[in-house]
Amino acid sequence: MAEILAVVNQKGGVGKTLLATNISLMLHLKGQRTLLIDGDSQPSASRWMSRREAAGLAAIPLITLSPEESLIKVIEKNQGKYDWIVVDVGGRLQARAIHACSIATLVVAPVIPASEDMDSTQEFIELALRPITRIKSVNAVLAPNCVRPNTILHREALGHLSNLGPAVAESPLGMRAVYQESASTGMGVVELDERGAGGQEIAALFKELTGIKWGKAKRQTAQSA
Repeated sequence: MAEILAVVNQKGGVGKTLLATNISLMLHLKGQRTLLIDGDSQPSASRWMSRREAAGLAAIPLITLSPEESLIKVIEKNQGKYDWIVVDVGGRLQARAIHACSIATLVVAPVIPASEDMDSTQEFIELALRPITRIKSVNAVLAPNCVRPNTILHREALGHLSNLGPAVAESPLGMRAVYQESASTGMGVVELDERGAGGQEIAALFKELTGIKWGKAKRQTAQSA
């Protein structure tokens, strides 16, 4: 049965698709049977995959959910076919986000350490995660993104995150152009800059979330895959 990793937060623009696409790609490159489910009404992950295919790079199995499709039914149908199912759920707290949290092996909530983002994340925890924890245990991690560790504001914000309840990932992502380049090109950060700071950051977070140590990526094309 597949491990289900749901990338969820009601706040938009915090890096959900960045994490979902890159974690999916890294699992795929490590030989894990991986399915990426795009459950966002603005299908950013699907657009990322289209750019990837247009560049001649190996695609990852992808399902783009229509508004009326049931996330839980799609996961149940595919759970026995894959090692990992990664779900990218859009902003706003809707039924699909709550369903993703309820069925996930691990819930990852990207968060930018700024007051409005943390307020939104706290609301997400209170409205989505806590009701589920009354019924079952939920393994959830807050993943800091766009971190500027040398500023007092961000250090204080990171300290505040630890008081929200879920564990805080020890491998934050900084503010780096390579993350934007990943989104715009359909390439993974480890394909663009494996040995650079961005590649090292996302490799560390990948290991922390999946338990799999990242190794050297081999760039694949659609023809060689």
